[in-house]
Amino acid sequence: TSDPRLEVSLPSDSQFDLVLEVESADGRKSSISKEIVTFTQPVRRPAEVTNDSILGTDTDGDMVRDDYQFYMLNRVSGVSSLYSPLANIHKSLVSSLLQFENDTIITANAIDIENQKKCLIARLNNVEVGDLLFREALSKTLNNKARLLKYLSLSNKFIKQQEYTLEERAEYLSLCQ
Repeated sequence: TSDPRLEVSLPSDSQFDLVLEVESADGRKSSISKEIVTFTQPVRRPAEVTNDSILGTDTDGDMVRDDYQFYMLNRVSGVSSLYSPLANIHKSLVSSLLQFENDTIITANAIDIENQKKCLIARLNNVEVGDLLFREALSKTLNNKARLLKYLSLSNKFIKQQEYTLEERAEYLSLCQ
């Protein structure tokens, strides 16, 4: 037909590779593959994306602020391998902002953030794009005055000048959770 449709019901919180294969009457074959990721709750644009608190609004209780989750799922839509490192960067950074006085937690979070950045670079197989996505994640996490001021007071524990290369890609991939 000129308007073929395929409707499938998939379980929530799952990842699938959907492959559609077609054969014409004269025997020619073609296929297309698409990664499908399903979620329990749809992520809607939050009404208040710059909540004045450090914690912000997390309606589904997954420890990722709604506005950040909206950014993340729209920015890397369909590339589920990037969701985990982006979410972990956010969680570790917010944890450090909330645990401002606990150097042990802050240090552990700084190491995790660095490892998740390496994971992004490795999964993208591109240093520049991984670094760009990392910087976007930081700016989306620190999107109000309270968060930014708290981060600036912690910046000596977080900001490190490090050279990244794809020569260590295998090591970086081992850091992905």
